[in-house]
Amino acid sequence: MDNLLEIKNLSVNYGLVPILQNISVSVGKGEIIGVVGESGCGKSTMIYAVMGILGKTGYVDGGEILFEGDNLLDYSKEQMRQVRGEKISLIAQNPIESLHPTRRIKDQLSEMVKMHNMDVKEAREEMLRIMDIFRLKNPERILNSYAFELSGGMCQRVSIAMAMVLKPRLLMADEPTSALDVITQKEVINELMKIRDRSGTSILIVSHNMGVISHMADKMIVMYAGHVFEYGDKKQIINHPQHPYTENLIKAVPKIHMPLPEGIEAIRVDRTLPGCPYCRSCDCKCSECDSERPEMIRLDDNCFVRCHKYAHRNTGEQLRAHA
Repeated sequence: MDNLLEIKNLSVNYGLVPILQNISVSVGKGEIIGVVGESGCGKSTMIYAVMGILGKTGYVDGGEILFEGDNLLDYSKEQMRQVRGEKISLIAQNPIESLHPTRRIKDQLSEMVKMHNMDVKEAREEMLRIMDIFRLKNPERILNSYAFELSGGMCQRVSIAMAMVLKPRLLMADEPTSALDVITQKEVINELMKIRDRSGTSILIVSHNMGVISHMADKMIVMYAGHVFEYGDKKQIINHPQHPYTENLIKAVPKIHMPLPEGIEAIRVDRTLPGCPYCRSCDCKCSECDSERPEMIRLDDNCFVRCHKYAHRNTGEQLRAHA
């Protein structure tokens, strides 16, 4: 599968604090990649780095972000402005806050499409068409509404519709279901999957919800303390996790008719220290864990894992490109 997006050895800092450390991720055309991990592990930062919206204190400290073969880090602000929305769109975590509170939805839509030289009437018709697909009743009324007049589920669908108006090649979703009830979550997830099936749009989705990722994703990325710990086929990772953190993360998911899981102990990680960031919590800790950062190991075509316990396997292959 041809890769639409390739993140190579990306490091991102906020001030003097390293947030992402040499991560590598690829998204194929028409592929859905799910990213999981606890709060603060760098999931959202990865998305913001791709969009070029890290804020005043955030900056890329190394690596490449290749989109259709071009390094986005070499783009000017004007070039990135053209990429956002037209080629890569973002669905924000809180749809109500991401929409302007004092401007009607139709005015926000008009401003967005004018920046990309799209006809406003054509964009409005496309927006109405997408909202109809999303089964939003009375879409004309919604376009004339303010965000605070809509429910959370309606705002989320509006955000997705606005993200899709310009027909982007890559859709990045930052916790798109976190503020929604379970019924609305399911509907939004199904709509995102239909978008991929109808238009071949690639999706990179960040979520705390393992159920969302297990339902949506083709491949799965597990992050911890700014590192990718495991990457590969979703079913293989969920059914046969290789990294101790991934195993504990999956065990922490509550199951029906089963005792409540103990969960994972929260430990503040100093990302500047050497060694594996998970070694203080790991039951499989070895002598190298305190002093050496593990490399990403290729176990097979569908699984990559960053752990010292696999470093000496004859079947494993160290892939620094996926470090």
